[in-house]
Amino acid sequence: MRNSWAFVGVLLIITIQWSCSPIRNFTFSNGVKLSYDIVGAQGSVRMNVDVIDFDKSASFKYSIPEQGLEGKITVTPQANKSATELYYLFDGQNKVLENQMCLWLSKGFASRLLITGENQMSIRQGFVKKTYTYKLTEQKKILFNVNGKPTKLPVACFEDTAGQGLTFWMWYNAGQYLIVRMDVGWQMILKNIET
Repeated sequence: MRNSWAFVGVLLIITIQWSCSPIRNFTFSNGVKLSYDIVGAQGSVRMNVDVIDFDKSASFKYSIPEQGLEGKITVTPQANKSATELYYLFDGQNKVLENQMCLWLSKGFASRLLITGENQMSIRQGFVKKTYTYKLTEQKKILFNVNGKPTKLPVACFEDTAGQGLTFWMWYNAGQYLIVRMDVGWQMILKNIET
């Protein structure tokens, strides 16, 4: 009887590890779909993101069906490399960002944050651009829904040091730094990835 329970225990551990396994060698490419919940004082809406081009620039279409909004954002290669300002206005307009990042953090910003533990990033609050210092506060693996399965992804949390309550979680993978959650007075939370 004892051997039967040991076998069941081993089988359960293997099943849990298989069903919650991390993604290996996954990189963003054309056709990847993301779903975010955007939560504010008036409630929650879903934003769907379709990656169009991730070879030269970060280009994606987004839609917020509940509000009838659709748009396309392209982040230039230079901005992908070194931008330190975050753009997060999903208002149904098409935008080309030459010195801002959106959804993905630039390699320069994220690399410095991970290596030194802090970095500066600008965001717009209303019409005012403000720059804050952010400190890396935590790194761990969190479960996300990837292709319909719970999957552990390595994420890093960083918060502003001025006490404004600005918090970001990024998935760092193969030199690509996706924002999986942010709180800037309202929240954007990644719910699903389809590869």
